[in-house]
Amino acid sequence: MGCLGNERLKYGIMKIMIDGSSSSPSCAVSIPYCHDNGTGILSMLPEEVEEVALVIHKAGLQAAAHCIGDRAAEIWITAIEKAQKAFPREDSRHRIEHCGMANSDQIKRIKDLGMIPTPNTRFLYLNGERYFKFFGERANSLFPCKSWVDAGVKAAIGTDGPIVSSNPLLGLSSAIDRRTSVGNPIGPEQNITILEAIRMYTYNGAYATFEEDIKGSIEVGKLADLAVFNGDILESTASELEKIDCLLTMVDGEVVYHK
Repeated sequence: MGCLGNERLKYGIMKIMIDGSSSSPSCAVSIPYCHDNGTGILSMLPEEVEEVALVIHKAGLQAAAHCIGDRAAEIWITAIEKAQKAFPREDSRHRIEHCGMANSDQIKRIKDLGMIPTPNTRFLYLNGERYFKFFGERANSLFPCKSWVDAGVKAAIGTDGPIVSSNPLLGLSSAIDRRTSVGNPIGPEQNITILEAIRMYTYNGAYATFEEDIKGSIEVGKLADLAVFNGDILESTASELEKIDCLLTMVDGEVVYHK
C-alpha cells in the first residue's frame, strides 16, 4: 500500500463518508428509528460508493468509509466485494470507520474480506440513554466488540477524538463494562475482557494501518511506544480504570511526557 510520511505521521488511506451519526441520529439504518420512523441519510448513492471503491482498490490503496448504520455498512461491504471480485488483491485491509451496526451476515462477510471495523466504545457511555430512545433494543448490539472477537475480526477501537475524550482508559472501561452515563447496562453480552480490549487499542490499531511490524506491542525490533500508569489496568474494574493516571509516555524510545 502506497503511503507518504513516516511512523509518526502518515498519509495514504482514502476515506469517504457514506452516512451520518448515531447521536443525531442520522446514520443509515435498515429498520426505522423508534422515535421518528426515519431511516437516516446517505451522503453517497450506492453506485457512487462502488465506483469510488473500485478506483481506490484497483490503485492498490487502502480504502475506508464512515459507516455507522447497518444500511451504510451493507453498501460499503457490497462495494468492496465487487471491487475485490473485479481486481483480486490479498490483504487489502479496507476499513469500516465506526461500524456501529452489523448483522451476523455482514460480520461474516467482513471477516471473509479481511475488512477492519473501528468501533467507538465510549459512545455507549455518552449517548447510551439516547440510543435506547432512537434504536430501542437494537441499542444493545451497537459497536459489537464481542461479536468481532468471536468472529476473529481484527477490530480496532478508537476514541473518535475530539468528539469524545482521547483518553484510551475511558474506551477500555466502556469496552469491558458497557454502561450508559447513568449506569444502565447497554448490551452487556457484548462486553469483552481487558486483554481483548487492550489488543483492539494497540496491536489491532497498528494492524489497521499496516504497521504491526513496528507498532502495537512491546517487542524487540519494534518502536518503543509505551505508557506507564499508576495502577494495574489488568486488575482494575471499569470504574477504577477511569481514575488511573498516566505517569509517563514514550514514543520511539523518547520520553515525551512525564508527570
